[in-house]
Amino acid sequence: MKKRWSCYDGFRPMKQQLLLLVLAVMLGACSLPFGGSKRSALDVKSEKTLLVYLNDEHVGSTPFYSDNIKPGEYELRLSPEGDESLSWQTRIILSPRLLTAVIKEFGENDEESNHAVMTLEPLGNKEAVEVAVVTIPDNAVVKLDNNPLGFSPIGSERLSAGSHELTLQVTGYKEMLVPFKASVGHRMLVSAKLAKDKSVVLGVEEEKESSPSASPKEKQEAVEEEGENEATGSADLVLPYVTVIETGTGWLRVRSEPTSFEDNEVALVDVGKSFPFIERSDDGWVKIEYEDGEEGWVSGRYVVIYE
Repeated sequence: MKKRWSCYDGFRPMKQQLLLLVLAVMLGACSLPFGGSKRSALDVKSEKTLLVYLNDEHVGSTPFYSDNIKPGEYELRLSPEGDESLSWQTRIILSPRLLTAVIKEFGENDEESNHAVMTLEPLGNKEAVEVAVVTIPDNAVVKLDNNPLGFSPIGSERLSAGSHELTLQVTGYKEMLVPFKASVGHRMLVSAKLAKDKSVVLGVEEEKESSPSASPKEKQEAVEEEGENEATGSADLVLPYVTVIETGTGWLRVRSEPTSFEDNEVALVDVGKSFPFIERSDDGWVKIEYEDGEEGWVSGRYVVIYE
């Protein structure tokens, strides 16, 4: 049988507790030995048999692998065989000569699930190797190869190409292990959601997430209102700094105070731009210098801090 190369070779599942279903989702992009081909590859794994759909077209069942998919944006939907009411779907972008890998397990509800989305982003420095970690909830303890890295969101420019493992820990949530392969000239972006640990009784009610969201109408109004207020990141930054990651809109709101409940928007910053890091609030907001001498707050969910 032909051996498939995978970006999650050596994946180690989390320890499962009695009567609890642990979900693990990992979406990764890794270089593939495609030769001259410009096709994309998709690898989907699960402990149970899942039906795999791309843009509502049934393409197979898990374990699913194909390296002959046209590059582009797809809606990936996974459904347990015989019970499509539990369907899970996400948007993926399949890039030429890159592998997208997905691991998914269904549990009783979303709170008892976790997932990690892993994507490779090209860097201007073709010799650099980076990793960036964003989590829900924020401020997870992050270890890289069992060495403390810091609190999420966080990034590191000091690692070698090859296999690594992230350990993510938050009180009241299940520990999560995320293996990945770092690639020269790329940043591996890891976006993870940790699962609630029902065996731990929390003494305080969890705060509701306050990350800003925007409808198409809001986006248009914001663009019209801000006009020349759109901020641009500095090309030459020194540590510490933050980089804006994918938001779904192409931009991120900057606010005068660390809250989205007031009319305090002061600017927009573009996805992919970097800005000097000022400080971080206890509830996950990050203060940046979005223009020379101008400071504001952005949601920590959509930035990675490099220190």
